[in-house]
Amino acid sequence: LYMNQVTEEVPDLNMLVFVDEAARDECTVSRRYGCSGRGVHCSVQRPFIQGMWYSIIPVITLDRIIAYDIVEGPIDTERFLKFLREQVRWMPFTNPYPGPWSVVIMDNCLIHHGKDVCHLVEDNHHK
Repeated sequence: LYMNQVTEEVPDLNMLVFVDEAARDECTVSRRYGCSGRGVHCSVQRPFIQGMWYSIIPVITLDRIIAYDIVEGPIDTERFLKFLREQVRWMPFTNPYPGPWSVVIMDNCLIHHGKDVCHLVEDNHHK
C-alpha cells in the first residue's frame, strides 16, 4: 500500500530525498553472538567500554549525499528539527513539489512524527 502511494505521487525518481539517522559508539562493532564446537561453551571476553556516542543525519538522493551532520550523542526531535531548518530547508536542492528533490522520505522513527517536522516540510511545499 505504501509503495503504491509513493509510485502514484512520485512519477520521477529524482523527486526523492531520503533523511535518516544512524549512531555509533565503541561497542557498535562488538559481536553479540558467537559459535563454538559441539559440547563446548561459547564465551567471549571483551572489555566494558562506555565511550562516546556519535550520530549522523544524512540527506541522500539517488545520486549522492547532499547534506549531513555528525553530532555527539543521540538525535532528539529538537536536534533533528534544527538540522532540517539549517541544512535542508535553505539549501538549493529543496524544490516545491513536483520538482526534483521535493519528496522527503523518512522512516517511522518517533522524532519524525512531530507536527513541527510536518509543518516544516509542508511549508516548503514538499511532500
